[in-house]
Amino acid sequence: MDTPAAGDGPAVLVTSKGSVYLCPAPGSAWQPLLLSGLQVPLAQVAIAPGYDPNAPAGPAREILAAIGGLLQVSQDGGTTWSVHPQFSTPVGSPQDWSVTTLCYDEDYANSGVIVLGRGKEDPLQPSGMSGELWRSSDFGVSFSLVQTTEWPVRGLDAATGPGGRSDFYCVLEQYPDPRVAPTAPGVLASQDGGLTWWDQDTVQDFVLEEEVHNTHTAHYLGIEASPDYAVDGVVLLGREEGMFLSRDRGVNWRQRSVRVEVQIRDVETGYGPAGEKLAFGASYGTGFLLADLDTQQVEVITGSQLHYLRAVTVSPQYAADGAVLLGGIAGPAWWFDDSRPANNMTGRTGFQLPPVN
Repeated sequence: MDTPAAGDGPAVLVTSKGSVYLCPAPGSAWQPLLLSGLQVPLAQVAIAPGYDPNAPAGPAREILAAIGGLLQVSQDGGTTWSVHPQFSTPVGSPQDWSVTTLCYDEDYANSGVIVLGRGKEDPLQPSGMSGELWRSSDFGVSFSLVQTTEWPVRGLDAATGPGGRSDFYCVLEQYPDPRVAPTAPGVLASQDGGLTWWDQDTVQDFVLEEEVHNTHTAHYLGIEASPDYAVDGVVLLGREEGMFLSRDRGVNWRQRSVRVEVQIRDVETGYGPAGEKLAFGASYGTGFLLADLDTQQVEVITGSQLHYLRAVTVSPQYAADGAVLLGGIAGPAWWFDDSRPANNMTGRTGFQLPPVN
């Protein structure tokens, strides 16, 4: 699932059956945009920052959908789609490349930068897996390979750093476990718009967390920068092994205590109505988590039947409408902040199941 980083744009989601849906406004019906008919458990979708439904066809109305090995592109809000020529090979086996994550630069309207990650099984590599990072600087017309990895790429996030710098963060499938060779790196970082990457020696922060070593690879994780990232440098990482926090732009990481210690599958951030910095977590088994980054208080939001969540995304106007979109085994649901009066088209607060057209 995804929402624009700014503006009043819609929410988009992609299902495990390779179908893309759009919700024009919080609480409104979901509209089908693309029905591929492909079974893709790890399909991805992204919408351009500052998406403008009234703009002419082009980058301002762009939606990307990664369905298996295919990168589907729409520049008219999902009315028409085309397969990108560089990512046009369907997945026939686990040893074929899949596009596993998508990320726009926050200043996409000016930079034209998109970063995507890929992964596959690779018996020729010591890890038995391979990953890649590809970058476009011409609004997705062409992509160049900028980084190879020994594990599939599973998480990407972009943030505007000090002085307007374009920062990116990348997380791989394998947790940095010294008992798994080759040991995966920590969180990869880029401070030049996704052109070059390094892990800032963060691997040592993760291998010290003895309780979270895993015996499997994680398919579900999320990484998200604070809404005030340029000032506070906060980055959150939620994965099946737990929740991790950096307060210095990814240089050092520490595990954080939440009610559930494992399986934080996605995380998003936003501002509250009083300007407070908030984090929203999708967990597997505990449901929906809300954290205040200033007070470090964590709350489990009750009242929903969606306990097994996969993804969370926050309205770009959350401070006004209090809308959060959740997705999990039981499908999508909206949560409207129930600590304040309703300010949405449903006139309700709490959890709401949206209709699907």
